[in-house]
Amino acid sequence: MASVRQTIVEALAAKLEAITTANGYNFEVGSDRVFRSAENPTMIPTPAVVLIQGEENIEQNYNNLYECTLEIVVGFVDNYSGSDPETQANLFLADIQKAMGVEFCIAITNSAGAASETTVIMLEEGNTITISEALPGFLIGQVNYEVQYRRNMLDPNKV
Repeated sequence: MASVRQTIVEALAAKLEAITTANGYNFEVGSDRVFRSAENPTMIPTPAVVLIQGEENIEQNYNNLYECTLEIVVGFVDNYSGSDPETQANLFLADIQKAMGVEFCIAITNSAGAASETTVIMLEEGNTITISEALPGFLIGQVNYEVQYRRNMLDPNKV
C-alpha cells in the first residue's frame, strides 16, 4: 500500500502527464517527458517537466492526524529557436500552473481501514523562468509549491 505522500506524488505526476495539445495545453509533455529526479536539461527530450519532492513538514496533530506540507518543485525545459523565448517560457509556465490547479482529491484508506477520500491543497509559492547564454537554445524554469494534506500519525499509508 502506498503512503499518502506517494499517492499524492503519483497524482501530481498524472496531472503533469496530462499536459498535451489534445488536452488544450500549449505543449506536448505526456507520460514520456515527466521525470522524477534532477536531470541535466540538455540531456532530456523536450518539452519536459521534472517533479522533485522536498521536505515534508509536520505542523500539528489533530485527532491522530498530522497536518503536513510537502515542498514540490516542478521544473521545466524546452528548446527554442524563435525570437521570443520569454513568451514561450511563460506559456509553458502557465500550462504547468493550469495542470496543477489549487486542490484535488485522492482515494485513500482511513484509520478504520475503509476507503475514503482526502483533499490535497496546492499553494504556489513562487516561480521563475530563465533564458541564459549559459544554456543557448534552452529555456528553463520552475514552479514551487507547498502541498497541504493530512495523514494518520500512526500509519503514513492512511488518513
